[in-house]
Amino acid sequence: MNGSGTYARAIIGKDWTGGKHLTHGGGPGARRGLPASPRRQACGHADTKLARAGATRDNRGIQMPYAPFRPCFLGAALLAFMASASALAASGCSDRGALAQPRQPRQPQPQQQQQRQQQQVRPPQQQVRPDAGPARPDAGAGSSRLGGEPGFFGAPDAPTVARLNGGTIATVERGRGGRSVGFKITLSDGTKGYYKPEQTFSAAHWYAEIAAFHLDRELGLGRVPPVVGRRFEWSALRRYIAGDARASEVIVGEDGFVRGCFVWWIPEPRLQPWRTSSGWERWVRMQGVGGAVSPFQRARVYVEQNDLRHAALDGGVRVAPGPDAAVLQQPRSRRGGVAPDMPERPAELSDMILFDFLTNNIDRWGGGNANVLTRGRPGPIVFLDNAAGFIPRQSRNGIMDARLHVLQRFRRRTVDAIRAFDMQRYTRRLSTDALSPVLTSEQLTHLETRRQTLLEHVADMQQRYGDAIYSW
Repeated sequence: MNGSGTYARAIIGKDWTGGKHLTHGGGPGARRGLPASPRRQACGHADTKLARAGATRDNRGIQMPYAPFRPCFLGAALLAFMASASALAASGCSDRGALAQPRQPRQPQPQQQQQRQQQQVRPPQQQVRPDAGPARPDAGAGSSRLGGEPGFFGAPDAPTVARLNGGTIATVERGRGGRSVGFKITLSDGTKGYYKPEQTFSAAHWYAEIAAFHLDRELGLGRVPPVVGRRFEWSALRRYIAGDARASEVIVGEDGFVRGCFVWWIPEPRLQPWRTSSGWERWVRMQGVGGAVSPFQRARVYVEQNDLRHAALDGGVRVAPGPDAAVLQQPRSRRGGVAPDMPERPAELSDMILFDFLTNNIDRWGGGNANVLTRGRPGPIVFLDNAAGFIPRQSRNGIMDARLHVLQRFRRRTVDAIRAFDMQRYTRRLSTDALSPVLTSEQLTHLETRRQTLLEHVADMQQRYGDAIYSW
């Protein structure tokens, strides 16, 4: 009663002759010193009595009588009702019959009926923001999503995942390149994949590849090739690394099997290391160069260069931080206007920096950018080799924070997907893998910590530069 009465007083408690709210407590118009209108003179006595009985204020602070209707208004309404009842009786119909008879709907014209039928069969139009890019796939849960969502560069994941999970070993080749132990395996149906067994090497986490694959699909990126967890008999693989000292790093179970991640072997076009353009950091920044020493290099080299620079500054000696930083500090005209090799490249790099921060993958930019790969040259970037991520017992990393802080321009739909990320749904996705649980509860907590840190950085950039940070 109290809430509805307040709303009724706000709507009905008006002087309809002049459009002003009545004020009570000292007679009609006494509070504002307004002349009494004929309506106010007729209703003033009753209003004054109501005010003495107790008044309240509406939600805007205007004093109103507690009773929502005025006597004059009620009298007019009563007279109108009696007149309508008399007319109804004169027409020969009883009140009950008139009220009980349903109202007949008006028959539409043929042209209007045809238009309504067309509107009913017309499919609903999806409103898409101009800068939103392709629509994000429906966010379902579990393995059912693999059949309906766009996967690796738009190809469905389900057939590839099924082949990776099934089939027996046909041929095995020793993995080439990289510090960790790996095998290129061809299955009996011709499916090829790269197998990384569980090992003691600190930058080869088999579970990180699986977790990165499912995180990529949750965010709608489609840049990580399909990955599954799988067990193979160690005797079928061991002879291909005979004499290799790294063989002792492989962890073999008591049953003679090893567990690991099986990454789909990406077909043509061949993967090529991205030829880094000096000063590319400007592509993902609103202004400045993001620091004298670029964090997009090996973590060890980055730390050494920073230490040398700080030591030189503390000693009063000014030294050049390196050729890349010297190029970055030059004005654009002196740099010759470094341009991206592809129009999409800045947005890809922005997405990759955000993705690597979430996975805590510190190994993306080491070894001559061997892990920044494109499909052909020039071609789109592939987020391959994520085994150094999801480091146990580590929530954040200094160099990963430095890489994130360089970033000032973002793809809007990527940030929206990170903001809408559902940890429970992601956990359900991980549980569909044959080797689940893939991540520990502590690793999931660390992922959420990094996500919140990322969103805080985006909010800081938006507060500083506005919506201009959403460049794609």
